[in-house]
Amino acid sequence: MKKIIHYATSKMQSDKSGHGLDHIQRVELLSRKLAKKEGGSINKIAVMAWLHEALDYKFVEQKERAKREVLELISTKFSISECEEIIFDLENISFKGGHSKPLRTLEGKIVQDSDRLDSIGAIGIARAFYYAGHFGEEMHNPKKLPQKFESEESYLAYIKAVEGTTINHFYEKLLKVKTLMNSESGRALAIEKDAFLRQFLDNFISEWV
Repeated sequence: MKKIIHYATSKMQSDKSGHGLDHIQRVELLSRKLAKKEGGSINKIAVMAWLHEALDYKFVEQKERAKREVLELISTKFSISECEEIIFDLENISFKGGHSKPLRTLEGKIVQDSDRLDSIGAIGIARAFYYAGHFGEEMHNPKKLPQKFESEESYLAYIKAVEGTTINHFYEKLLKVKTLMNSESGRALAIEKDAFLRQFLDNFISEWV
């Protein structure tokens, strides 16, 4: 586990987009809490939580190299079939404009719930604006409407082109998170966080000049 933590730390410790070590640590902690109600291997959950950004297409340019590195890290801890499932889930944990594939493992689903829960509520709002500021997105532009994405590729192109706004991100993803939970315990937490999110959004729009 030390090697996995060291690997994730080396990749994400300088992140300035809201996906850094504090985010990873919150996802691991929340995943452990969800697992107490949902079940699953704590060992596998910890591994997947620490590596859940390792294959994210937003940050990884050399995907095949990253997959080889991750596989080398986990191959001593899990069987070949388990490694294949873990790699698949790590590749699909991210939102991808609503086009990520259904995950194969209970542990992956728990980590995905935790990752998505960290994108809403107070922390989620802070991360959304932090991410947008890092990449130079507008905070809000009433002339720009929220987008619907026909494919993972169109979503990625949209992100890379920095065409969106932080407020549009609420409509494009964050307000959908509550309906995307895999687990009942995750859904219960999402309801509370979603309410906070919607209240903030209402206040923001009403104060916008």
